[in-house]
Amino acid sequence: MNERRWERLGAEAGVAFVLLALLALFIPGKAPDQNATGQQLISYISGHRDGLLWSTVLWSLATVCGLFFVATLRARLSEAEGGHGELATAAAVGGVFVFMANWAGSMLFLGATYRENIGLAPSTVRAAFDMYGLAGIASNVGVAVLAGSVAAVVLSTGLLPKWVGWFSGIVAALCVASLFGVLATSGAFAPGGVFQIATMMAGIVLVLAVAVEFMVHAGAPITAPAPQGAAITA
Repeated sequence: MNERRWERLGAEAGVAFVLLALLALFIPGKAPDQNATGQQLISYISGHRDGLLWSTVLWSLATVCGLFFVATLRARLSEAEGGHGELATAAAVGGVFVFMANWAGSMLFLGATYRENIGLAPSTVRAAFDMYGLAGIASNVGVAVLAGSVAAVVLSTGLLPKWVGWFSGIVAALCVASLFGVLATSGAFAPGGVFQIATMMAGIVLVLAVAVEFMVHAGAPITAPAPQGAAITA
């Protein structure tokens, strides 16, 4: 299997990630209120347990596809950088961090979901739910690094259409702004708030945009930037 075939498979993995991630988000149904009490969260878990467990299965599959896409993204960015790969590596590290942070938070909340009627205190369930939301905000550190790296490479090399580069920069800025959500316990900026959800969706749209562009342009040659100080011959 040639290199460009792997590139196309990696791009398809990015599309699969988006579809699986969206299913994982929506299968459990409406999320609990930001300020739900521990007892209300226990009732929510009891009523949505099957959906939450299936959501975890789908997110597991999405993670597999997402990591494959991140590997493909790194290879493509590195090629565009002319083999230096600093930004490509930063994007890959950012992508891996996103999954690590999300899984750390998911495991905390899943622990309250996995077994029924284990008698967890409402305050414990509330704390697990808070840590789940805060882990989502923390994951935006990785998204900011990934999106910022993509923006820099795309705008400086023309790897993808410029709109992808500008949109990547916007996503990076949104992610940085979202980090202030740790200062809020309710409202748009708080975990689970409108701004946080919009930022997450923007990141998912970015993955889809990059993946589709990679699929469309799979096999297209990349003109790497000339090394600094290199002579340009006619």
